[in-house]
Amino acid sequence: MKISIIAFLISFILDGLISGFIMPYYNNTAILFPMFSIVILSLIYPYFNNDDKSYLKLLLAFGLLYDITYTNTLFLNMTLFFLIGISIKLIYLVIPVNIISITITSVITISLYHLLNFIVLNIINYNNYNIKDLGYIISHSLIINIIYTIITFLILNIISRKFKIKKID
Repeated sequence: MKISIIAFLISFILDGLISGFIMPYYNNTAILFPMFSIVILSLIYPYFNNDDKSYLKLLLAFGLLYDITYTNTLFLNMTLFFLIGISIKLIYLVIPVNIISITITSVITISLYHLLNFIVLNIINYNNYNIKDLGYIISHSLIINIIYTIITFLILNIISRKFKIKKID
């Protein structure tokens, strides 16, 4: 579980750093949209070895931290992280954990996060972007996040082998 917390904290910090330094904009929309805190949710699940209760509790804490630090929508990301965690759990019940499945799960996770966020924020009339903008945001967040998924998966595998950290496969 320690590796999961460390991986999330690194991803969390990178979200803020990259968003602040390399986020060029086009029509007030980011061209590169890092979602490393969302991506890491797919990567850390195998390290919980089917301890879903601990995994989901940790996601609630991560979501609250994300809400407090990066958004002004208290409890929204906490709820979204929890729902995404359940989705990740269900996906890994069906497919084996490997670099391809984690990359696919990351794409699903990013898309699901943006879609749920879009729905909730439109229901409460909090934002003013449409389906076209949603598609743009999702498509432009995939490249950087897929690269991050693959690199982080490889790094976590090296660390877990070196320190003999168990994970589900």
